[in-house]
Amino acid sequence: MMKCTNRRFMAVAAASLLMFVAVAFNATQENAYEDFASAKFDNPTVVDNEWFPLTPGTLYVWEGTTIDDEGNQEPHSVVFTVTDLTKEIDGVRTVVCWERDFADGELEEAELVFFAQDNDGNVWHLGQYPEEYDEGEFVAAPTWIHGINDGKAGFTFAPSLKIFFIFIPR
Repeated sequence: MMKCTNRRFMAVAAASLLMFVAVAFNATQENAYEDFASAKFDNPTVVDNEWFPLTPGTLYVWEGTTIDDEGNQEPHSVVFTVTDLTKEIDGVRTVVCWERDFADGELEEAELVFFAQDNDGNVWHLGQYPEEYDEGEFVAAPTWIHGINDGKAGFTFAPSLKIFFIFIPR
């Protein structure tokens, strides 16, 4: 009987710890928005983050499939180009990337995306100008830019990933 109670206690303790870690992680992510400051960016257009390097001239192509509105599988690709252009947003010079999203060979969205790397190696997403298309016709441009109309920059990639395990004895 004691063994069952001990297991139950361990399960509750592990779940509580996991919830605490999740809340702490979420608070850290929320603080990331609040901590954005242009003073952290000495050389923001050199984006050499291990997980998301942005060297001008680099082309990334992701190919796969997606399900269309009728439930049919169709080819899907995203073509991402790192340009040699820069744009200043809220005092921070950003790298301009051009992303095109194709479904079944048809352009659905083309956008300019703005990234910068801070002094700690975090890559920040400072905004985007997307153009959405339906059957080749322009339909919308739901733009957001940090500092305009409540737009807020956020982390895209931290400089390193930390993996942890929770061991629950049986």
